[in-house]
Amino acid sequence: MDFVVTGGSSGVGAALVNQLTQAGHTVFNLDLQPPAEPAAGCEFLEIDLSNQQAIESALDRISHTLHGLANVAGIAREKEPELVLRVNFLGPRYLTELLTPRLQKSSTVVSVSSTAGWDWQTRKDRLAPLLATDTFEAGASWCREHAAVLSRDPY
Repeated sequence: MDFVVTGGSSGVGAALVNQLTQAGHTVFNLDLQPPAEPAAGCEFLEIDLSNQQAIESALDRISHTLHGLANVAGIAREKEPELVLRVNFLGPRYLTELLTPRLQKSSTVVSVSSTAGWDWQTRKDRLAPLLATDTFEAGASWCREHAAVLSRDPY
């Protein structure tokens, strides 16, 4: 079976890539940085999840039918709150939308978050309009227009 893992070069993503490849699966590791120790059965594809065109370009190199997607990549604090939301929300949402037609009917999509996002409920009403955007660029535009809302903690 073939899987896509974002953020598969380090941390939790690398552990997942390792488990999948050891089980005999093919994995496409989509990450900004290559892994320190490449796993057999894993193809690294450089991707910047903050960039819509980079996502499209990386996915153009995957022609396989897929059996699962794990959105593990993420960043915490950056000077630009929009960048955090591009990498942690807009990019994975767009990637998932593009890959959904390639997923087998019984496939699973998993999105991982760190404990840094534990208090999302306190910001739910402020972020609801972002969640309602229907394109990558509309979401990025919302982030730029609401930078003050995001400045304390965009995660």
